[in-house]
This record gives sequence, structure tokens and C-alpha cells, in this order.
Amino acid sequence: LDVDALYTFTLTATLASDPSVKSSAVFQAHVVSSPPVAIIGGGNVEIPITRPIILDAGGSIDVDRMANSSSFHYDWTCMERGTLVTCSFTFPPHQPSILFPPNTLPPGSYDFGLNITLRNLTASANANVIVVSTNQPSAYIH
Repeated sequence: LDVDALYTFTLTATLASDPSVKSSAVFQAHVVSSPPVAIIGGGNVEIPITRPIILDAGGSIDVDRMANSSSFHYDWTCMERGTLVTCSFTFPPHQPSILFPPNTLPPGSYDFGLNITLRNLTASANANVIVVSTNQPSAYIH
């Protein structure tokens, strides 16, 4: 069924033993848009500080199949996990993916949020990224 269309259905029941006895009912159905589905690829990981971090929402979908992910409005957020502290960086506007080059995020746990909007409908997703230090103790044998 097409989104934003109005359909009219008529149901008629006829008595099998006497076809002149029948009754009908009419009803209408308006098909509305479904919200998109937000997906963050690359999230919920533990990653060394020396590796790049890529969070990609390009796999988010429009279940009505009326648009592709390039039609979405993307809004990313970040909080240091377990706090109310907002991360100290800004995201480029309306980008489906974000890249943190190696050694960009200090070790810690980060909660990334994503809101995508399409046709005034919004969906959200979250991902946790744990950045770990790769400092290994040094040992020397003489």
C-alpha cells in the first residue's frame, strides 16, 4: 500500500441459502509513514587508542522504502559514560558517519547517541565505545 494514501474497502456478506439476503460494510484506511530505523555500525566495541574509530549510520533504513540513507538528517551526540559530561568535540552536521583518527579519543568509555530524522519522523540509536591505552610495561634483560 502507498504511504499517505486513503483506501476504501467494501465487505459484502451474502447468505448462501438466499443470495437476496446480504449486508455490506464500508471502511477506510489511511496509510501513514513509519519512522526510520537508526543503526550505528562499528559501535559497542573496545578498541585500542592506536586504531581509528569509525561509527557509521549509513545502514539506517527507511522501512517505507521511499528514501535512502542520504535523505536522513543525522544528529550525533557523545557523553562520557557514567557522567553527565558532554564530550569535548563537535560533529560535522548531517554526516552519516564519523571518524576519529588514531590517538584522538583519550582512554575512557563513551556513549554515542544518534538521532535520524526523515519526513518529520525520528529514530534513535546508541553505541558504547571503550578506548583502551596500549601502554605496555617495559622489561629489560641485561
